Amino acid sequence: MADDTLPFLAPEELEPYGNFLLFAKTVVEGTYLGKHRSPREGHAVEFSDYRPYVPGEDIAKIDWRIYARTRHWICRRHHEETDMSVHLLLDTSASMDFASSGRPRKAELASRVAAALTYLIQKQGDRVSFTSFRDDVVKHHPAGGTRRHMMQVLSTLEKRKDRGGTDLAASLDGARGLLGRRGKLVILSDFWNDLDSCFSSLSWYLHRRFEILLMKIADPGERNLLYGQRVRFVDAEDGRRIDVHPTHIEKAYRKAYDERERQWETMAKGCGIRTAVLSNENPYLDAIEAFLGWQGT
Repeated sequence: MADDTLPFLAPEELEPYGNFLLFAKTVVEGTYLGKHRSPREGHAVEFSDYRPYVPGEDIAKIDWRIYARTRHWICRRHHEETDMSVHLLLDTSASMDFASSGRPRKAELASRVAAALTYLIQKQGDRVSFTSFRDDVVKHHPAGGTRRHMMQVLSTLEKRKDRGGTDLAASLDGARGLLGRRGKLVILSDFWNDLDSCFSSLSWYLHRRFEILLMKIADPGERNLLYGQRVRFVDAEDGRRIDVHPTHIEKAYRKAYDERERQWETMAKGCGIRTAVLSNENPYLDAIEAFLGWQGT
């Protein structure tokens, strides 16, 4: 393929480009896989049972002793070949369109993180599904592990539109029938939603033994009101407006912001859910490190 011949580009050089495949390939292979072993190597390879050979698979998987006896193409199934998939859920609500001065939009960061994770998951030989949401499910790609499937996901990421309100709880409820019985669930969002309803909906997945990782996309400008004069703040999702001088509310606002962050982390920890906050400085590698650290547990 043409992209296999492209020269190496550092992640910071990729910002002007819209090609998510080039971006994901460079971040994952150029700056990560060469330095770190996959957490799946050497784990979960013990024998489980047998399964039929699927045309197109590597014939090395065939148990030739069984074929000699039965003339049936049978493979030995190992625990690493289970049907567990990684499900990526991406917030595409209007609040994700925010960016403070000089920084990329949260939507751009989230999309590129999703692209890198999609590429990494497929590179490891796993299946990945993709679901975008706002106040409900917007777009869904069922779990797959082919290059064609990955390209479909990356194409959706490039075409995404961030608008409307957020209802993560309703989106999680709507995704129940789409994600299968069990898997690994990764949610990319700024989590500006009702926390009680969010974790109530997540409990359904926990009960069905889903492993969950919440990746929070944050912008420093959301915590630090870096405005020196009277300004008008507009809610990106419902249009509400308030005129205020930032210095009059900065202390109380920051206290409320930090308390909500602690509440989010405490509620997640109480449910056995892993969290990661992605910084603007190095979000893509932060995400990969968080994902592989969680995956290897």
